[in-house]
Amino acid sequence: MLFCFANLFQFIYNFPFFVEKINCHWDSHPMWHDNPTFKKIDARLQISDTISKRWLKETNKDKFIKSTLELYDRLYNNE
Repeated sequence: MLFCFANLFQFIYNFPFFVEKINCHWDSHPMWHDNPTFKKIDARLQISDTISKRWLKETNKDKFIKSTLELYDRLYNNE
């Protein structure tokens, strides 16, 4: 998983577009049980201390937009 993690941020830095990380244990949702793409997939960052720490280190950089109460006003009103 560390290899994929490093590639994700390299992609983000090379192609600065919108990226969304869905923090989900897909197998725990009945609607995905029969979908082969999500079988045995646990994408939660918190299951790995190493990944969690690296994620926070990268996403705490200024280049990333953080969630705030004013986020949508700032984005949609060009503030």
